[in-house]
Amino acid sequence: MASSCAFCERFLGGARVDTALSSDGFFHASDPILNSLLEQRMAQETQLAIGRGVTGWVAKTGKPLRVPDVTADPRYVSVRKDLRSELAVPLLQQALAQRPDSPILHFRLGMAQFRAGNTADAKRNLDAAVKSGRKFLGEDEARATLHAISG
Repeated sequence: MASSCAFCERFLGGARVDTALSSDGFFHASDPILNSLLEQRMAQETQLAIGRGVTGWVAKTGKPLRVPDVTADPRYVSVRKDLRSELAVPLLQQALAQRPDSPILHFRLGMAQFRAGNTADAKRNLDAAVKSGRKFLGEDEARATLHAISG
């Protein structure tokens, strides 16, 4: 059934898009170029909880994961119908291991941990970011989150 999809239009910057929801659960635009843009944008905007999906599993365990066939892995959450394999690595943790004095890396990892409900590690990383003595983008958010964690 073809219709204009407000959700799809929002992802493509407000342009009217004729779409159809197919049996595979994906929206498809009538124009192949728009369809490709729509799929890319939807994949970018999809956020999975820590522990959910391949990337969520990597975020939770801190271990890299290569999935050669996503259709055979129960952890995989489909956001692009043409995706066949996936590689996920814990970039923030690896980056922080190489630059342990970086307040922005402590902040980013701390916020990810806070959103995942891991308040002990979040507090440790946000504390390190704030106590670094260096200004960083997100400093106010880090302080507010630390205040919320501390009660």
